[in-house]
Parts: sequence; structure tokens; C-alpha cells
Amino acid sequence: MRYNYSSKYGLNKVEKKQTNRIVKRAINSAHETKQYTHGRVSNFEFTQSQPLLSSFLNVPQALHPAENSRVGDNINFKHLRIDYDIVGSVDGLVKSGFPVDRVRMLLVRWAEPSNVGGVANNPDMIDLFGAAGLPLGTNLFTAQINHEEGKRRFKVLLDRKITLCGDIQTMLTCDSPEKKQTHGTIKISQKRYGFKQVKYDSLLPSNNSHMNELYLFVLTDNPGGVATAAPTISLDSRLLFTE
Repeated sequence: MRYNYSSKYGLNKVEKKQTNRIVKRAINSAHETKQYTHGRVSNFEFTQSQPLLSSFLNVPQALHPAENSRVGDNINFKHLRIDYDIVGSVDGLVKSGFPVDRVRMLLVRWAEPSNVGGVANNPDMIDLFGAAGLPLGTNLFTAQINHEEGKRRFKVLLDRKITLCGDIQTMLTCDSPEKKQTHGTIKISQKRYGFKQVKYDSLLPSNNSHMNELYLFVLTDNPGGVATAAPTISLDSRLLFTE
């Protein structure tokens, strides 16, 4: 995991040290105390609005769920929802300060089953790390936990503009879950800002049984007008991103 934010991201030395320290402490704390949740994705959907230019950063932005998107576009997601059944301890997260109503940092890990087509030796899992103290002026996510029939369902609804920074070009082709179990095919290229160069023509469970992660950054304006960065979504090719 990289904690070094370039000055191109709009952070001066003091802000970089502050953000790095907060992010690292939050992640380490979640690891050490096992304060994370495991779950299985039951629903994933997103819609793309017209590309928008960044209003506060003059750096390349790229998230391309469609072929007609261009490097430099800032995609405004009107709706991004991740629903899954909680297997881990939500109560432990809440007691430890996990902001279930205002998720300021969201890190999602997706692990493919090690034995595709049979009994998985390690289950699909999602790890969420919430950092209650990140100095973000905008609530990037609203989250809600529902208790239904003994199942804990955690819904993350993204209804604000986010900027995924780094000159990373992706192409996502979604198939309907009813037709295929593979939810997407990803191509990521261009080595910039410390990200590794990646180019996969096709990533299917049969040849992607190991953990693959790509750490991106979400930036937003705080009340003082300073862009603040935090690690955010990491998924494999079945959903969004891979490393």
C-alpha cells in the first residue's frame, strides 16, 4: 500500500504527512484488532453520467466504464451500490468508531475462490475499513446497516461526485449476473504516479485465483478548499479494478 501523495494531488508537505499518518493508523488499527467485515456481494450496479471536468484539481483523472470515455474525464457517479451479507462482527466495528452512517474511507478487498468451479478453499470476501477521523469535508458515502431475518445487510450508496486520480485508463464491459458470473473485463495501462502498469485482456475466475488489488485515491474539497486524499475501492476484475 502506498501512502505517498504527490504534490500534483494538491497536498503540501504538512497535509501529506497528516493524511499519510491518519490513513496508515486507521488501516493498521483495523488489521490489528480484526475490526473488519467479511461478506459476499449480492448486488452491484452503477450508472455513469456525462463526464465532468475536475473543479479543484488540474491533474488527469480517469475512470472509464465505457469505451467513449477519455483519459482526463472525471466521471460523476449518480449511483453506486454494493450490497452484501455481513459475516463478520458489525458491532465490533461500531464500537470501535466505524462510521456506519458516514463512511469517510472505504477499502474493499475481493478475493477469488482458490478452487473455481468447486468448493472454494477461501471464500469471497470484502474488507471494509472506516476511518472516522479522516479530514474530509464531504461525506463520500452514506451507509446503512439493516437487520432482516437474522442477516445484517450493509448498503453503501454513493451519491456524490468522486474523482479517481492517477492517469489510469480502464475499460469495463459489464455482463448481466443472470447470464454470466463474470461481472467485468478490465484493461488498465499507463504507468503514472507510482501505479504499476497493468494490462489484462481478460480476467476470469479460472485464471485469477489469487488476490489482486489496485489502490486508488478519492479526493474531495474540505471546507478550506484543500483537496484531501484517501485510499478507496479495490476490487478484482469480476467487479471493477485489478492490479
